[in-house]
Amino acid sequence: MYEYIKGKYEGAADNGVIIELAGMGYLVGVSQTTMADMPKLHESVMLYLHPVFAENNVGLYGFSNEKERELFRTLIGVSGVGPKAAMGILSAFSPGKLIGHIMRKDAKAIATAKGIGPKTAERIVLELKNHYKNYDSDDLEDVNFDVGATEKMRNADNIYNEAVTGLLGLGYSYQEASRLVDQVIGPDMTISDVLQSALSAASKQ
Repeated sequence: MYEYIKGKYEGAADNGVIIELAGMGYLVGVSQTTMADMPKLHESVMLYLHPVFAENNVGLYGFSNEKERELFRTLIGVSGVGPKAAMGILSAFSPGKLIGHIMRKDAKAIATAKGIGPKTAERIVLELKNHYKNYDSDDLEDVNFDVGATEKMRNADNIYNEAVTGLLGLGYSYQEASRLVDQVIGPDMTISDVLQSALSAASKQ
């Protein structure tokens, strides 16, 4: 029914992102992994979707790639693991690391994810260990997103988005905030560095 959404990224809110499509803003729940892949504000983005139906409400969960969505669907198939818990797990671990924990039967590591207790972590290992028993190192590399330059780029994008969001909270418009961050952001800057530099630049204009 819902395969993907393609529109403009309009910021983060309520553990998700707002995607504008045909004049409507859709709130889509995302993990921190997908959040790190989001583009700059107002730029186009496509997210693979998984809808969750509850009474009269439809919740949308989005993923920057199909592999993360597949892992999400596998997790919510485990007894006692709902969409929010699955997103908490995907925010705590890259897909490669999570599958590695499952293969090693490391429930203790999985239990460190937000909202996941020891019993739930043990159930995840018990129900999924055979699902991933044929994975090898090449498979894990294929789904591991925490490597080298790609990770640095994601961190930089995340800092950009957080800085713009911070300026929005101070009353700046989207256009003003984006322009200021574009003007001052540089390599190895923290979110604090970017905000301070942006506010300093704004005071001189």
